[in-house]
Amino acid sequence: RRQTLWQRGVEPVMVAWDGHPAGLEWRLPATQAEGPLICHLQTEAGDVQRWESDMARLSTLQTTEVEGIAYLTKQLPLPEALPFGYHQLMLETRDRRFETLLMVAPQRAYAPADGAAIAKMWAAVSHCWATAGG
Repeated sequence: RRQTLWQRGVEPVMVAWDGHPAGLEWRLPATQAEGPLICHLQTEAGDVQRWESDMARLSTLQTTEVEGIAYLTKQLPLPEALPFGYHQLMLETRDRRFETLLMVAPQRAYAPADGAAIAKMWAAVSHCWATAGG
């Protein structure tokens, strides 16, 4: 089971708050940690950003051995000011391809300053819920 988790490379879903991710944690066998890393980010609007990194120059956060295989956890910097939404991120090395859903969301949700507006909003939600048979 541990081997499967390390072979996955990236988590299936990652979150970047306020469009400013510190970076993506990415795991790979130490024997595959050299050469170019080609990154493709497709936003939910359909725009595509592409960039390339040298894997040897990426920060190594952790080294570990799992069932006799050495693995590295690297940190991949992501572009600044990502738009809010659900985006597909694909990472390609010579040997492997990794994909994750990148959710970019604000840290705070909108809240009206007026307490009466909040009460009206909850009344509408409650009415919709009751109408739906909830």
